Amino acid sequence: MKTRVRRITDTYFDLVRRFPLRAVRNDAELRAGLAVANELMRRGEKLDSGERDYLDTLISLLETYEKKRFPIPKAPPLEVLKHLMEARDMRPTDLGKLIGSKANATLILKGQRELSKAHIRKLAEFFHVSPAVFI
Repeated sequence: MKTRVRRITDTYFDLVRRFPLRAVRNDAELRAGLAVANELMRRGEKLDSGERDYLDTLISLLETYEKKRFPIPKAPPLEVLKHLMEARDMRPTDLGKLIGSKANATLILKGQRELSKAHIRKLAEFFHVSPAVFI
């Protein structure tokens, strides 16, 4: 049992040495932290408990920085959508591909159709934001 506990502890501390768990202070640290987090998330269920604990804490630190650095504007859902699309250089056709209908994308952007629950789920996942910003 000691060997397993030691191995888990070693993986945790190996990650801490690679990218220390502290407040993210700038965009370079954000990018470095995101690279580590993405690498761990790609491994999925293969993480040991030390790696999972590290990843949970790292994600929390990254989210805290992102909320301060890139606040989501408190605006009507359509304005938020347009802002997020602009930030990603998306065109209406890109939105159409994302939600599954170019015609609906055009109507949504003109304010002639509201976002459905399915649209909101897809948009929140794609833009990595809370679904609440589109409600």
